[in-house]
Amino acid sequence: MATKTLQKHIDKREALRAELDGLILERKIARVKKANEVMGNYDALESSSGKKRRSVSPEAKPEEDILSLYKRFKSVSLCRDLERNMSAAKSIIKQVKINVVGTLGKLRLNVNNPEAARAVEKWFNSSWAKVCDSRDDLHFSEFLQLLIAAVKREGDVLVAFDDFDLDDGKLIFWEADQLVTIDANDWKVQKDWTEEKIVPVSGKMKKTKVPLQQKDGIIFNSKGRVMAYAVTSKRGLQSAKLADVTILPKTSARIIKNVWRFNQLRGISDMITASADLEDIYEMRTKELQSAKLAASMAGAVTSADGMERALLRSGNDPEALLDESPTESTAVEKRNYENLESLTGGYMEYLEEGDKFEIFNFDRPNVNVQSFFDFVHSGAGASFGLAKAYANLCANSSYTAFRGDMLMTWASFYNDQKFLERHFCDWVSVKAIQWALEKKAIPGVFSLPDGWESQISWTWPKMPQIDPEKETRAKSAQIKDGFADYAEILGPNWREIFDAVAEQLDYARAHKLPFSHFETRAGAPLNQNNNNQGDNKDEQN
Repeated sequence: MATKTLQKHIDKREALRAELDGLILERKIARVKKANEVMGNYDALESSSGKKRRSVSPEAKPEEDILSLYKRFKSVSLCRDLERNMSAAKSIIKQVKINVVGTLGKLRLNVNNPEAARAVEKWFNSSWAKVCDSRDDLHFSEFLQLLIAAVKREGDVLVAFDDFDLDDGKLIFWEADQLVTIDANDWKVQKDWTEEKIVPVSGKMKKTKVPLQQKDGIIFNSKGRVMAYAVTSKRGLQSAKLADVTILPKTSARIIKNVWRFNQLRGISDMITASADLEDIYEMRTKELQSAKLAASMAGAVTSADGMERALLRSGNDPEALLDESPTESTAVEKRNYENLESLTGGYMEYLEEGDKFEIFNFDRPNVNVQSFFDFVHSGAGASFGLAKAYANLCANSSYTAFRGDMLMTWASFYNDQKFLERHFCDWVSVKAIQWALEKKAIPGVFSLPDGWESQISWTWPKMPQIDPEKETRAKSAQIKDGFADYAEILGPNWREIFDAVAEQLDYARAHKLPFSHFETRAGAPLNQNNNNQGDNKDEQN
């Protein structure tokens, strides 16, 4: 009876244990399912990812406070130093300058008066462009190159058209580290740059004039609209007295800036994004070069068993004499020369003493993988400027398709930069210059232009070069024939002038009976030179 009762308790305990194990297993399964369950969340914002990735905090400041004036000066100096000393940074900026502007940046005026348009174009492109520099003799095209380079390297640049000081119609430039914040105490008491604002005075709301707001060289009103710019001839000043600052109204000056957010007062450099990569590569390359120079200078080392004694002998002291405290003459060691072996090798022979060992250094510098790694990092740095691999590394791909793809990707950025120059600088400065010239009667034979001429300005820029001119020509011919393009798109805004020049040249060639293909059919038969009978020639119609 007792045995049955004991067995009953044992069975009951085993059942309870099995039930408990089942509950524990169910809990574990539920926990695993919950861990693997897909939740509606952003993985990059999970706090657990902080150790894996860069951690950020919610922004509460505008871009001008994130990149303060002091940090801006540091970034300007850093990027300038990279362009001064690093060939890769220099080549990136040079590619932008040459391909975006080159020797062009020519104005075209498309008004109904062709003679006036040609006179204005000739004055702007030939006369004014050569003397537009207020401080020296840089050409307008060189200004355009420097401007796009400064925007890419430093973020922004300020330009003024001098119709307010010397009134000579020339351009003055200030770089990014010359814009300055005016001393707060001086700014509060000035009366020239103010706006009306309703403020409480003696318990009543009254209109009163208060100073405009100013920050980092930008003067703006309470609505955030830019009114003027503050500059100084000095560089790197975070604050300056009002007496040392020149304030330029927006009507005569304009800041050309590279922005990537709304409501930015100042521009942000493209090069600062790539500077970390460029700096790392610059330092690594320097170390690789130094290691390679060392490897080229040293071959190996000789390890001597009695190195200390030999050092004493080279100094003119005999080790035995030093021990005996009595100076003696050092004895010369007779060396055996193997003249026949030396004659056979035709080179230098070194004779090691007994116990000496010669160890050849195993230099593996520069690293065999360094070029591919540098090219990889350079490609990333160039990508921040919109340059594909071929332009970032200045290395043409052997594949036509791959190289053409690099060109198409890069020139999309170049065309965008050209339009940037047009919208932010060229259109503005050309209108200012032509208006000034009309007032000063500086354009021979032109005293006025048709209404709306300001919107009839276009520009000639470099175009993507041809890899295979024959394929390019056939493609353009097919586009024109099928109506997918016109001559203005292919030849540019001066297509009429090009047609006039070609017609004049063809007439001259026809008069001298030159055998050009223009005067032949596709089959090679000569065309009828009599214009009145051209319609009768069926072969010509083909």
